[in-house]
Amino acid sequence: MCSLLALILSLIPLLQFPAANTRIAVKVQAVLGADYLATVPQIEQAQLRPQPFILADAFRGIPVREVRIPEGVVFAFPGSSETETQPLPADANW
Repeated sequence: MCSLLALILSLIPLLQFPAANTRIAVKVQAVLGADYLATVPQIEQAQLRPQPFILADAFRGIPVREVRIPEGVVFAFPGSSETETQPLPADANW
């Protein structure tokens, strides 16, 4: 009985998804405009996914591509005070 209840409760987000997905699409169009992809260059549009959400990718994952970060981009200044901070570049090798 508990397993059945857990299964039903775990399916609730899946049932709510279509309405949430529609609300997100409407909000994006309201904020960015109906033809918001027209401002994206063709080269970058070719790299976009065919649809904003693909259900199968929610289970198998989205393929990770190599990310290029230009040299010299600083994303943090670690340190205890302003005089002791050292820039931490995004191109650091981890």
